[in-house]
Amino acid sequence: MPSPILPISNFPSSTTSAATTVVKAKVDADPSKTLLISSQLDPEKAIKPLLPRASSYNSTTNVNNSIISFSNNHQQRSRRISSDSSLALLSDQSPRRSISREVGHAASETFLLSRLCVKLLSYLGVGYRWITRFLALGCYALLLMPGFIQVAYYYFFSRQVRRSIIYGEKPRNRLDLYLPESSHGTKPVVAFITGGAWIIGYKAWGSLLGQQLSERDIIVACIDYRNFPQGTISDMVEDASQGISFVCNNIAEYGGDPNRIYLMGQSAGAHIAACTLINQAIKEAGEGDSTSWSVSQIKAYFGLSGGYNLFNLIDHFHNRGLYRSIFLSIMEGEDSLHQFSPDVLVQDSNVKPAVSLLPPVILFHGTADFSIPADASTSFADTLRRVGGKAESILYDGKTHTDLFLQDPMRGGRDEMFEDVVAIIHGGDEEALAKDAVAPPRRRLVPEFMLKLAHNTESPLEMEMEPVPRVGVVVFVLKGKSVLLGRRRSSIGASTFALPGGHLEFGESFEECGARELKEETGLEMGKAEYLTVTNNLFLDQPKPAHYVTIFLRAVLADPDQVAQNLEPSKCDGWGWYEWDKDKLPQPLFWPLHEMVRSGFNPFP
Repeated sequence: MPSPILPISNFPSSTTSAATTVVKAKVDADPSKTLLISSQLDPEKAIKPLLPRASSYNSTTNVNNSIISFSNNHQQRSRRISSDSSLALLSDQSPRRSISREVGHAASETFLLSRLCVKLLSYLGVGYRWITRFLALGCYALLLMPGFIQVAYYYFFSRQVRRSIIYGEKPRNRLDLYLPESSHGTKPVVAFITGGAWIIGYKAWGSLLGQQLSERDIIVACIDYRNFPQGTISDMVEDASQGISFVCNNIAEYGGDPNRIYLMGQSAGAHIAACTLINQAIKEAGEGDSTSWSVSQIKAYFGLSGGYNLFNLIDHFHNRGLYRSIFLSIMEGEDSLHQFSPDVLVQDSNVKPAVSLLPPVILFHGTADFSIPADASTSFADTLRRVGGKAESILYDGKTHTDLFLQDPMRGGRDEMFEDVVAIIHGGDEEALAKDAVAPPRRRLVPEFMLKLAHNTESPLEMEMEPVPRVGVVVFVLKGKSVLLGRRRSSIGASTFALPGGHLEFGESFEECGARELKEETGLEMGKAEYLTVTNNLFLDQPKPAHYVTIFLRAVLADPDQVAQNLEPSKCDGWGWYEWDKDKLPQPLFWPLHEMVRSGFNPFP
């Protein structure tokens, strides 16, 4: 499959599979010999595609240019052969498969996953939260097993599924294609990035979606990518970009319309896909960056149950078992959270020119999703519209994190979210819309009582950590007769003025927490501090109910001449000094602070 780039999850590529090399565990360093395992088809006898390749955007469409960075001529030749062999395999409509290729690939994947699981356990250690969620996941999967078996049969034995197409040279640089039965005319295409908490994502997780959409004459490309600890977020975005590039530049070979490509991601995959899309737009808005695909080739982006502001999610994930240390390792440290938070990044003045290049963004979310609360999607859509983008959020009442992606499709009949996606893709195509109107309802894959049990198995775990009170520490920073206040941007108390502060970390004193939070938010060094009071605050009417016990400190600056900076623009619009007078303080005040002012509280000694 000739393509300008060569990785394994989201970019066009034509190379010897590095994944195969990993699977062989250094059996042979000669890539030309590795090719004998990755494909046994003779490239000279390759069956030609039914449709000619359509011209599509590619600033580096020449295959030789795509591998110019590789200095070894022998490797270049091997990669071209591997690409051609992969194309032949894709074009072959016969049911015959290479048994040795399948067994070799399965063995290598098993070896790789086993090794990564051992490494992952060393990160996780022994913790009750992730262990209980792992056990719950097992129960959940068992209840949906009748559906999983049927989907697995389709995945492994359907002639319409082309599995493990190599798109790059890195481990797991492979994708699956789901092709409609009809070969009449060109088809719209969905490039799909699966979820999996950045740790257990796999291309086969998209097989149910691929089957559904291919039955409506839509091609689906499920892109695999390196998971943690095999890779970090930069590797995932790189893989996703290469997979998308492959789709954009090669999908015409398989009946796809390069002018009707849609990008979609679910859960962590939605986050990765959004990061990839914005990163690509930034490259195109700059100067001199060569790219192998363009955001102009993407008709729309569909984000399903995704999280787009990591600052707002890090504590939430920690409480649910994805511990802060692991999450920060995945995201390459706290300093990288801004770069990989799409909701925050698009507000950067240097990035705003790229926003105009983005395609329409449609975000789908269930209101009962506690894995990633629905306000993650509504907030991102609001932010995009505010900075000039085209975005909307669609919420589904009572749906959990997996209802939209698994339970509803397995229920059969009419799937509301699926129909919404298809209606957008087929919009303007009267013939396709007419066929959709008379499409037979999908058959049920799992009995209703098992689906309800699965829903109930998920929901209590979803809400397990919600009632737990949190401890916050806030600081009255005094300067003359004024206090330091900032305008909040978080989900609780958005657009209200509040004091600097945050969550009490394990092992911290109140003073240590106050000094750390003040430094992180404003860059100010705290001087002498003392305890003032404590309040018990309930936020039960918020999209995500919360209960905080808040410790109030009084402090002065170590250096009175310090200037406050807005170091966390995703959480605050800016800081300022305001005289402590109820008639002069900015409005509206954050509710706990408002109550203190109303009661006549005075923070000054």
